[in-house]
Amino acid sequence: KCEGNYSCQQDIILSDSMIAPPFLAAGELGVHPIETVSAVIEVKSVATAQAMRDAVVNIASVKQLASDEPRGFTEIRGAYIGMGQHVDKPFGGVLFLGSDASDEAILDAYVKAIANLAPNDRPNAVVVVDDFALTWGSYVEGSEQPTIQPEPLHGTHVLLQRLKANALLVFYMILMKILASYQPPELDLHSYVSKSGSYGQYELLVRKLAAE
Repeated sequence: KCEGNYSCQQDIILSDSMIAPPFLAAGELGVHPIETVSAVIEVKSVATAQAMRDAVVNIASVKQLASDEPRGFTEIRGAYIGMGQHVDKPFGGVLFLGSDASDEAILDAYVKAIANLAPNDRPNAVVVVDDFALTWGSYVEGSEQPTIQPEPLHGTHVLLQRLKANALLVFYMILMKILASYQPPELDLHSYVSKSGSYGQYELLVRKLAAE
Protein backbone atom coordinates (compact mmCIF):
# COMPACT_ATOMS: atom_id res chain seq x y z
CA LYS A 1 0.00 0.00 0.00
CA CYS A 2 1.54 3.30 -1.11
CA GLU A 3 -0.82 5.98 0.15
CA GLY A 4 -2.03 7.71 3.28
CA ASN A 5 -0.14 6.54 6.34
CA TYR A 6 1.91 3.86 4.58
CA SER A 7 4.92 4.01 2.28
CA CYS A 8 5.50 1.87 -0.77
CA GLN A 9 7.30 -1.41 -0.16
CA GLN A 10 11.03 -0.86 0.34
CA ASP A 11 13.91 -3.16 -0.63
CA ILE A 12 16.18 -2.30 2.32
CA ILE A 13 15.16 -0.56 5.57
CA LEU A 14 17.55 0.45 8.33
CA SER A 15 15.40 0.54 11.45
CA ASP A 16 16.33 0.93 15.13
CA SER A 17 14.51 -1.74 17.16
CA MET A 18 15.82 -0.12 20.35
CA ILE A 19 13.33 2.71 19.74
CA ALA A 20 10.49 0.29 18.94
CA PRO A 21 10.18 -3.10 17.26
CA PRO A 22 8.28 -3.41 13.96
CA PHE A 23 4.52 -3.28 14.32
CA LEU A 24 4.38 -6.45 12.23
CA ALA A 25 7.19 -8.81 11.26
CA ALA A 26 7.32 -12.04 9.27
CA GLY A 27 10.74 -13.23 8.18
CA GLU A 28 12.36 -10.48 6.14
CA LEU A 29 9.11 -8.52 5.90
CA GLY A 30 8.03 -5.90 8.41
CA VAL A 31 5.99 -2.77 9.07
CA HIS A 32 8.17 -0.15 10.76
CA PRO A 33 7.09 3.14 12.36
CA ILE A 34 8.77 6.03 10.55
CA GLU A 35 10.27 7.23 13.85
CA THR A 36 12.52 4.14 13.92
CA VAL A 37 13.67 4.35 10.29
CA SER A 38 16.98 6.05 9.54
CA ALA A 39 17.47 4.93 5.93
CA VAL A 40 15.79 3.17 3.01
CA ILE A 41 17.47 1.89 -0.16
CA GLU A 42 15.89 0.87 -3.44
CA VAL A 43 17.86 -1.83 -5.30
CA LYS A 44 17.21 -2.17 -9.04
CA SER A 45 18.87 -4.41 -11.61
CA VAL A 46 18.99 -2.03 -14.59
CA ALA A 47 18.76 1.77 -14.68
CA THR A 48 16.01 2.93 -17.03
CA ALA A 49 13.81 6.03 -17.06
CA GLN A 50 10.85 4.03 -15.72
CA ALA A 51 12.92 2.31 -13.04
CA MET A 52 14.22 5.71 -11.95
CA ARG A 53 10.70 7.15 -11.70
CA ASP A 54 9.51 4.17 -9.67
CA ALA A 55 12.47 4.36 -7.30
CA VAL A 56 12.05 8.10 -6.73
CA VAL A 57 8.35 7.62 -5.94
CA ASN A 58 9.18 4.83 -3.48
CA ILE A 59 11.79 6.92 -1.66
CA ALA A 60 9.45 9.93 -1.50
CA SER A 61 6.66 7.79 -0.02
CA VAL A 62 8.90 7.17 3.00
CA LYS A 63 10.21 10.69 3.42
CA GLN A 64 6.72 12.15 3.19
CA LEU A 65 5.76 10.21 6.32
CA ALA A 66 8.33 12.20 8.31
CA SER A 67 7.07 15.55 9.58
CA ASP A 68 8.19 18.78 7.94
CA GLU A 69 7.87 20.59 11.28
CA PRO A 70 11.22 21.74 12.77
CA ARG A 71 12.29 19.72 15.81
CA GLY A 72 15.07 20.11 18.33
CA PHE A 73 18.45 18.39 18.06
CA THR A 74 21.56 18.05 20.18
CA GLU A 75 25.06 17.65 18.75
CA ILE A 76 27.96 16.54 20.95
CA ARG A 77 31.55 16.63 19.64
CA GLY A 78 34.16 16.30 22.36
CA ALA A 79 33.70 19.25 24.71
CA TYR A 80 31.35 20.97 22.24
CA ILE A 81 27.59 20.73 22.76
CA GLY A 82 25.33 22.30 20.16
CA MET A 83 21.55 22.63 20.17
CA GLY A 84 19.11 23.86 17.57
CA GLN A 85 16.33 22.83 15.22
CA HIS A 86 16.29 20.80 12.02
CA VAL A 87 13.91 19.18 9.54
CA ASP A 88 16.08 16.21 8.56
CA LYS A 89 14.47 13.11 7.08
CA PRO A 90 15.73 9.54 6.71
CA PHE A 91 18.34 8.76 4.07
CA GLY A 92 16.85 7.60 0.79
CA GLY A 93 19.09 6.03 -1.83
CA VAL A 94 18.77 4.18 -5.12
CA LEU A 95 21.27 1.50 -6.13
CA PHE A 96 21.31 0.25 -9.72
CA LEU A 97 23.41 -2.80 -10.56
CA GLY A 98 23.83 -1.71 -14.16
CA SER A 99 22.50 0.50 -16.96
CA ASP A 100 21.64 0.09 -20.63
CA ALA A 101 21.37 3.87 -21.12
CA SER A 102 23.96 6.62 -21.13
CA ASP A 103 24.76 8.38 -17.87
CA GLU A 104 23.36 11.66 -19.22
CA ALA A 105 20.07 9.95 -20.17
CA ILE A 106 19.79 8.60 -16.61
CA LEU A 107 20.63 12.05 -15.25
CA ASP A 108 17.85 13.60 -17.35
CA ALA A 109 15.38 10.92 -16.18
CA TYR A 110 16.34 11.63 -12.56
CA VAL A 111 15.91 15.40 -12.91
CA LYS A 112 12.45 14.89 -14.44
CA ALA A 113 11.44 12.37 -11.77
CA ILE A 114 12.27 14.71 -8.86
CA ALA A 115 11.02 17.94 -10.46
CA ASN A 116 7.67 18.06 -8.64
CA LEU A 117 8.88 16.78 -5.28
CA ALA A 118 9.65 18.94 -2.28
CA PRO A 119 13.47 19.14 -1.93
CA ASN A 120 13.46 17.28 1.39
CA ASP A 121 11.52 14.35 -0.12
CA ARG A 122 14.06 13.66 -2.88
CA PRO A 123 16.68 10.86 -2.74
CA ASN A 124 19.99 11.67 -1.08
CA ALA A 125 22.04 9.72 -3.61
CA VAL A 126 21.74 7.46 -6.64
CA VAL A 127 24.45 5.10 -7.88
CA VAL A 128 25.02 2.83 -10.85
CA VAL A 129 27.57 0.36 -9.51
CA ASP A 130 31.03 0.62 -11.12
CA ASP A 131 29.87 3.55 -13.24
CA PHE A 132 28.62 6.84 -11.78
CA ALA A 133 26.85 8.51 -8.85
CA LEU A 134 24.18 11.21 -8.73
CA THR A 135 24.50 13.42 -5.67
CA TRP A 136 23.52 16.90 -4.52
CA GLY A 137 25.79 19.91 -4.50
CA SER A 138 25.92 23.64 -4.03
CA TYR A 139 28.38 26.37 -4.89
CA VAL A 140 30.16 28.38 -2.23
CA GLU A 141 30.78 32.00 -3.18
CA GLY A 142 34.17 32.33 -4.85
CA SER A 143 34.51 28.61 -5.60
CA GLU A 144 34.40 27.11 -9.08
CA GLN A 145 33.79 23.59 -7.79
CA PRO A 146 30.54 22.54 -6.11
CA THR A 147 30.45 21.13 -2.60
CA ILE A 148 28.66 17.80 -2.16
CA GLN A 149 25.58 18.14 0.07
CA PRO A 150 24.33 14.92 1.73
CA GLU A 151 20.90 16.49 2.25
CA PRO A 152 18.87 17.29 -0.88
CA LEU A 153 17.33 20.19 1.04
CA HIS A 154 20.69 21.96 0.90
CA GLY A 155 21.52 21.10 -2.71
CA THR A 156 21.01 23.50 -5.61
CA HIS A 157 22.44 21.27 -8.36
CA VAL A 158 22.43 17.57 -9.23
CA LEU A 159 25.99 16.32 -9.69
CA LEU A 160 26.89 13.45 -12.02
CA GLN A 161 30.18 11.95 -10.90
CA ARG A 162 31.80 9.47 -13.29
CA LEU A 163 33.70 7.52 -10.67
CA LYS A 164 33.68 3.96 -12.03
CA ALA A 165 34.70 1.60 -9.18
CA ASN A 166 34.48 4.42 -6.61
CA ALA A 167 30.86 5.32 -7.36
CA LEU A 168 29.55 2.99 -4.66
CA LEU A 169 32.03 4.50 -2.18
CA VAL A 170 30.47 7.96 -2.60
CA PHE A 171 27.01 6.47 -2.06
CA TYR A 172 28.27 4.75 1.11
CA MET A 173 29.93 7.92 2.45
CA ILE A 174 26.73 9.95 2.05
CA LEU A 175 24.74 7.18 3.75
CA MET A 176 27.16 7.11 6.70
CA LYS A 177 27.14 10.90 6.97
CA ILE A 178 23.35 10.89 7.34
CA LEU A 179 23.36 7.96 9.79
CA ALA A 180 25.95 9.70 11.97
CA SER A 181 23.86 12.84 12.39
CA TYR A 182 20.22 11.80 11.92
CA GLN A 183 17.99 12.22 14.96
CA PRO A 184 14.50 10.85 14.31
CA PRO A 185 11.32 12.45 15.62
CA GLU A 186 10.01 11.22 18.95
CA LEU A 187 7.81 8.15 18.74
CA ASP A 188 4.22 8.76 19.87
CA LEU A 189 2.40 5.43 19.97
CA HIS A 190 -0.88 7.09 20.94
CA SER A 191 -0.98 8.86 17.57
CA TYR A 192 -0.77 5.51 15.78
CA VAL A 193 -3.62 4.16 17.91
CA SER A 194 -5.73 7.23 17.11
CA LYS A 195 -5.07 6.96 13.35
CA SER A 196 -6.13 3.32 13.39
CA GLY A 197 -9.52 4.15 14.92
CA SER A 198 -8.60 4.35 18.59
CA TYR A 199 -9.15 1.28 20.80
CA GLY A 200 -12.40 0.17 19.16
CA GLN A 201 -15.38 -0.87 21.25
CA TYR A 202 -14.67 -1.70 24.88
CA GLU A 203 -16.25 -1.68 28.31
CA LEU A 204 -15.06 0.63 31.06
CA LEU A 205 -15.53 -0.08 34.76
CA VAL A 206 -14.87 2.77 37.21
CA ARG A 207 -14.79 2.65 41.00
CA LYS A 208 -14.38 5.67 43.21
CA LEU A 209 -12.01 5.28 46.13
CA ALA A 210 -13.44 6.13 49.51
CA ALA A 211 -11.82 9.02 51.34
CA GLU A 212 -10.21 8.19 54.66
